[in-house]
Amino acid sequence: LALLKDGDRLWSASEDGTIRIWNLLTGEHIHIISEHSGRVTSLTKILGRVYSTGVDRTICCFHDESFKCLGRSQGHDGYINHFALIGHS
Repeated sequence: LALLKDGDRLWSASEDGTIRIWNLLTGEHIHIISEHSGRVTSLTKILGRVYSTGVDRTICCFHDESFKCLGRSQGHDGYINHFALIGHS
C-alpha cells in the first residue's frame, strides 16, 4: 500500500493495480485510476503531477486535478519500488 496526502485528498495505491483518490473531509471516494497491470508500489507528487510506479515495470504520470494519465515510461528489467526527482529546485 502506498499513500500520498494531497491537500484535502488522499491517493492510495494497492495490490490490484489501482490508484484511488479519496476526500479526506468526507471520506468519499472521488476517482479510480487503472493504469497499472500489477501492484502499485509508490506515489510521488511533484509540481502538479503525481507519479506512480509498479511491479509492471512502468512509471505513470497523472495530472493532480483531472487525474488524466499524461504519459508512461516502460523499459525497466524489474519492478520499480520508488520514484524520486533528483536535482529539482
